[in-house]
Amino acid sequence: MHMLAIRILENEIIPIIAVEGKIDAANKREIDEAIDSVLSPTSTQLILDLTGVTSMDAGEVQAIIEATHRSLGAGGRLALVVTEKEVLNALKESRVFGDPGVLIFRNRKDAEVYLGERRLDST
Repeated sequence: MHMLAIRILENEIIPIIAVEGKIDAANKREIDEAIDSVLSPTSTQLILDLTGVTSMDAGEVQAIIEATHRSLGAGGRLALVVTEKEVLNALKESRVFGDPGVLIFRNRKDAEVYLGERRLDST
């Protein structure tokens, strides 16, 4: 049994998905579905809060990033909120740090402020 909790936080400016538990191949689709459910054709930004994730590997990271890029389209930005060392290592292994559309933050507030300011710049 793979325990994974996904919460979609209502935020009128930027959608936030908080994920808790272990992410693996068996439950990755649940995350993809949550991403698809909050993004609309006009969405260009998403915050994925992974502070409650206990374990994931580079393969799962890559799949989540690809799903998000499909949903956000060109120019979209994904903010990952990460505190767990193992999750950070998985991000490094997946080479996500080289992706210009992916930003890493240590807490959700910083991600919201950064994306919020960028959103104001683009309007």
